[in-house]
Amino acid sequence: MEFAVDGVLSAVGLPQARPSPVQFARAALAFPAFLLLGMTALAQTDVSSNPPVPSPATGISSAGANGLSGIESVNTANGNVTLTFPIAHLPADNVSLGGAGVSLVYNSAVYDAPAIPQSTSQADLEYTASSHGGGWNYGYEYKLWEQQRIPLVNMTSTVCGFLSSAEKTYWYKNFFQTPDGTNHILYRVFAIPAANGPTDDPTGTGFLSMDFAGFGNPNTSSGLNCNVTELQYTGVLVFATVDGSDIRVEATTHPGGQGTWIAYLPNGTQVSGPILTSLDNGSYHATDSPSGTITDRNSNQVYIYGNCPTGGACQETISDVPGRMINLSFVSSGSMANSWTDTISWKAPNNVGVNASVNSSLTAMTGISYQCGSTTSGFNGVYCPLNTSLWHVTSIQMPADSSGDQTTFAMNYTPASGNQNWGELHTLQKCAVAGFTTCSSPQWAVNYNYTFDPATPIRPPGVTINPIASRILLSRFSLKWRAGVFR
Repeated sequence: MEFAVDGVLSAVGLPQARPSPVQFARAALAFPAFLLLGMTALAQTDVSSNPPVPSPATGISSAGANGLSGIESVNTANGNVTLTFPIAHLPADNVSLGGAGVSLVYNSAVYDAPAIPQSTSQADLEYTASSHGGGWNYGYEYKLWEQQRIPLVNMTSTVCGFLSSAEKTYWYKNFFQTPDGTNHILYRVFAIPAANGPTDDPTGTGFLSMDFAGFGNPNTSSGLNCNVTELQYTGVLVFATVDGSDIRVEATTHPGGQGTWIAYLPNGTQVSGPILTSLDNGSYHATDSPSGTITDRNSNQVYIYGNCPTGGACQETISDVPGRMINLSFVSSGSMANSWTDTISWKAPNNVGVNASVNSSLTAMTGISYQCGSTTSGFNGVYCPLNTSLWHVTSIQMPADSSGDQTTFAMNYTPASGNQNWGELHTLQKCAVAGFTTCSSPQWAVNYNYTFDPATPIRPPGVTINPIASRILLSRFSLKWRAGVFR
């Protein structure tokens, strides 16, 4: 996270407590599928195979051309689409980390695919809304998070009975997420003291016997009959990435789970924060633990802290040593399912306040019966109904320039007639005119079609990326529009 000039940057809208399209710090890259030990790879399972990180935020000029090339990234290897909209940007100076900004990022890998065991040789890979990277996100902070082999919500005594002793022992993958949205798998280096520290899954899947808080498998409830005993390690756990990012993370665990972590980046930046834990069914485990302090190699610092009072608006504040702040306040105009509007405001170098707005809504994804059953031999003929909800950003309105002109981006998620709707973005339009939710006369538009939109080819179980099949870019002079929808 880098910070800059005086002024206040604030956002009113989506709270972190809800499954928002703009959960800050979930950004560009897709969360890997959950897989069982001993099963063949049935989906994208490693962050290193995910699409590249989108370009960093550079700021969008309302009066500029805003070409698609500065926003879009299409991974030619796996067909994933990412879009990065730099919304707010504060100019850098020489007494802060420099160049703080807020970007809105879209990733077309909108699903996770946890594998839920149905027997010792079969699992159903269920599509659920991506929790760490897919869909729409703001990204401004670093975060530690853990992936459990089986989501707690899916754990039953029957499921426990299908797991091997090794699967119940090596329960966690630990990740370090950066503001650009990349999720880096953390591998164990050593522990201080070494006695009773975590051990590695001998099959090399990246699973460990403990999370970054030092806790083992939390499914200790007698009702689950998992026959596991949770013991906490207290000391220093040292992790490292092996994907070329050269990041080292040290987690200092405390009895009961409240510890601290610090990450060392190759450019000399140090990031630190508290280790957060949750108590479920009488056992502790780590939860998403965002950064609290970012220190660059010149000892300039940025602090991130939040407050979410009961019955009030959630707020996060980003400040630097001189006391300049970015305030993000998240409020709802109604129920969770209603439309939401984020207002992002900051002061320009001339101390004039400017505003941008992001409109979004929660959309239920139902009606598709998809292949979910999988064995070591592949699909076993079992189908599951798609039943989840995705946050869809429907428009972004940038600040007006001195002449009153505004840049508006409008989004549509409806596939071509007759195709299945998996929930990915299908149309992006750009206008240079005021109008929050409409873009009736776009300067350009891009239309995306995906491989699994048609009923055939059938989407294999657990494939979290719906690869792009075609992309059509049209300028104002070649567009034909009806009711604002690309034809």
